[in-house]
Amino acid sequence: MMKTLRKATARRAGGSMLVVVLLALASAATALAAGNAPAPSQLFQSPVTPTPTVTPTPTPTLPPPTTAHTRLEVRCKDGVVPVGETGTCEIWIDLDELPKGVAGVEAHLYFYPNVAQVVDADGNPDNGVQISLHPFSYFFTGGIFVGQNLADNVAGGIDFAVTQAGGIPVADTDGPVHIATIEFLGLEPDCTPVEWVAAILSDEDGYGIGLDELVPDELCFIEQQQSECKISGKVELQGRYDHTVASVEFCSEDGDCYLVVPVPGGSPDGSFELIVDCNELYRGTASMPLYLSALTKPEWKEVTGEECVEDIRLLGGDANGDNAIDILDVAYIAYRFGGTDSSADVNGDGGVNILDLTVTAANFGRVGPISWPWC
Repeated sequence: MMKTLRKATARRAGGSMLVVVLLALASAATALAAGNAPAPSQLFQSPVTPTPTVTPTPTPTLPPPTTAHTRLEVRCKDGVVPVGETGTCEIWIDLDELPKGVAGVEAHLYFYPNVAQVVDADGNPDNGVQISLHPFSYFFTGGIFVGQNLADNVAGGIDFAVTQAGGIPVADTDGPVHIATIEFLGLEPDCTPVEWVAAILSDEDGYGIGLDELVPDELCFIEQQQSECKISGKVELQGRYDHTVASVEFCSEDGDCYLVVPVPGGSPDGSFELIVDCNELYRGTASMPLYLSALTKPEWKEVTGEECVEDIRLLGGDANGDNAIDILDVAYIAYRFGGTDSSADVNGDGGVNILDLTVTAANFGRVGPISWPWC
């Protein structure tokens, strides 16, 4: 029974395979008749599912980046200026690749009127205080029309408006361009800003052009520095009535020296004044043959205006000039006692006598330089 069943199953399987082969042959025959004969290897292949085609998403096209840029800047070029003198600030404009050029500029700035005042550019009081807009003639190509030009030295404001007629609007300056100049007179030792309040750029059709940068600056003033200063004092010579022959010298740390030249008939009391350069360190000396020298104390002092040294009296008796009064000096003068040798005549009266010997003995043991205090 089992054998019979296997045979029947085999016959059925064989019959099914026969049917498949017959169908494939029929399909091939049809394709052959149509001229589309498949390759032998394709006759018994299973059907293939086609792969779907993916369509790429298109990349959006972006506009090219813009490089257009506008800038107004204040430049105060004089740095620090002494009070009572003038300093200059300038207005500069920088345009880069604008789609429409600039045909007009309006600006409003402020400053501290207690620190500085605007100097009138044209010197005509009838039209108020003005700044210089002459540089605009190098910026615009057409005729210049000034709609406003006024500086208010009470409120501390500067206002100007300039346009052109008949020229080509400026779209690119190829770097900063100077368009206006403001001159300030310093009133107080302080700094003033030169700051933007507002500014407008206009094209030739009357449309505003955006401003990317407004750059301020400041101008500073300091106390007026004197170019000439004075050192004064008085040098007396012990035992004498005429003190004009003493030599007084003040030297700067840089080596510049100022000398009071002994002039007979000058100030009999030994007073002196020296005009020296300001803001330098000085040391002073006083000297005279037969006398001990003097040196300022402290040795160096900065002279910024009028300075003085205290009155001083040089001590007599240094006959050999070694800046000390000792037995050598006493012996030298004593040896010449009663004569007229000027090298032993301490008081300069024309003879060597008891006056010269006494003053020398009184100063025995003293050495120079004597301390000479600044006031």
